[in-house]
Amino acid sequence: MSEIDSTGLFDLLRERHIPFALYRLPGDAPARLMLQYSSMPMELADVAELPSLPGFLMAPFPVNGGESTYLLRPDIECAVDEALLLAGDQLRSCTLFQHLPFPGNTTATVTRDAYVERVRTAVDTIRKGEFSKVIISKSKQLQRPEGFRPEKLFDDLCKAYAHAMIFYWQLPGVGSWLGATPEILMSETDGRIVTLSLAGTQAVGSGAVENTCWGVKEIAEQAFVSRYIVQLLDKMGVEDMVIDGPKNFRAGNLVHLATAFEFDADHLRVSRGRFAAALYPTPAIAGLPRDESLRYIQASEGYNRSYYSGLAGPVRMRQETHLYVMLRCMQLFDDQLVFYSGAGITASSDPEKEWQETENKMKTLLNVIDDCQL
Repeated sequence: MSEIDSTGLFDLLRERHIPFALYRLPGDAPARLMLQYSSMPMELADVAELPSLPGFLMAPFPVNGGESTYLLRPDIECAVDEALLLAGDQLRSCTLFQHLPFPGNTTATVTRDAYVERVRTAVDTIRKGEFSKVIISKSKQLQRPEGFRPEKLFDDLCKAYAHAMIFYWQLPGVGSWLGATPEILMSETDGRIVTLSLAGTQAVGSGAVENTCWGVKEIAEQAFVSRYIVQLLDKMGVEDMVIDGPKNFRAGNLVHLATAFEFDADHLRVSRGRFAAALYPTPAIAGLPRDESLRYIQASEGYNRSYYSGLAGPVRMRQETHLYVMLRCMQLFDDQLVFYSGAGITASSDPEKEWQETENKMKTLLNVIDDCQL
């Protein structure tokens, strides 16, 4: 993506409040841009109601907020530098969305003391047997740097994180989000479906990633998530699964434990939307058992996650679907940037270490932003 080519385009999209989704899949895939300038994206009741239509899905975390799930149905889908050539006149004359403002920021920074206390309370609750794992997240508000351009950060994230899905989307009346997430919920390519168990995190050390050592807490956390996925796929009648892992998986400045599950798409007995809804939210972003952990998050986390740890990704584009969990992300406002991260809490969690894990996760974006401003 050329910064020179994209500057005028994204200024126009932001000025006109035009819905768009810019994304780059892991590997050498080129960045693609979807624009919907003739109508608002399709609002869905939930992920389970995902229609058999191509587009870009944006779904919120299912508790705390009341935000909606949307499918952006592109009027055009193209490389960034082709957008003004293909739809310049339509974009310049578009006034359909300008009466729909972007929401203001209502999320404050969660302090270290507040987060540590929430983790300590969650550990006590787990030890009483109410559930076995819960994810406690936090937010951090920073002043938006002068001259900050999200499309430039998107470019820099693409260069920094080859194994992440990089995304930047905006919906008028809903918000603007940008991130670099490593976590696949569901990917379908060439008739094969892959889902990923990604749990257990530590900062990259000085040695080789494959030699990273793990403690009991991280190994147990990975086992929780993997066992849940295996049981779910078994209930859906999926057979002949290929299971790869757990393996050490590097995502920027972090190493995770990851296990991949792959099977033939013809074995799936439900719609893609219902399959995604059955998987989501995973134990890696909610906890186990799922319903109990979600209730605990709603009652005690203390803020609205909104689209953080929700879902985003292209659906049925060129016969492929790639849905990712929105981790390592931030929400964009006129004057602030709000960052989000979380940690998996179990009976053996150390609250101070969990705080540090959330700090390390935020560095996925913060380190690149700092480099951009140099």
